[in-house]
Amino acid sequence: MDYSETVRHYFDEPGRAGNLKGTAGYCVSGSAGRESEGLRIWLAARIVDDHCVEACFRAYGCPYTIAMAAFAAEKTEGLDQASVGLAPLEAARELGLPDEKLACALCAEDALADLKTNWGAARKSM
Repeated sequence: MDYSETVRHYFDEPGRAGNLKGTAGYCVSGSAGRESEGLRIWLAARIVDDHCVEACFRAYGCPYTIAMAAFAAEKTEGLDQASVGLAPLEAARELGLPDEKLACALCAEDALADLKTNWGAARKSM
């Protein structure tokens, strides 16, 4: 496959892959997809003063999946709960995903929606 420069960047340098490193605030997470279907994204965020100060991801799938998960984690940092989200068609265009890989962007959108829901639940329980 001929990957875009942006996909190569996020795949070759997935700086937010793994676990959260900080200790302040509280953590929330969200996930979407199924490994049995070849596509899964987990996102986690550290929340301080009602803003995401750190985000990370884990992904199972093709290089497009990994790049999209890294992109979603990067775009989540600095946001408040209301601002978290992803427009999958715009994200796919920005990363240069071919049409047949739109599922990667949709999975990231769903993982962020799950994270946002869990963030709201965590806020209510505090």
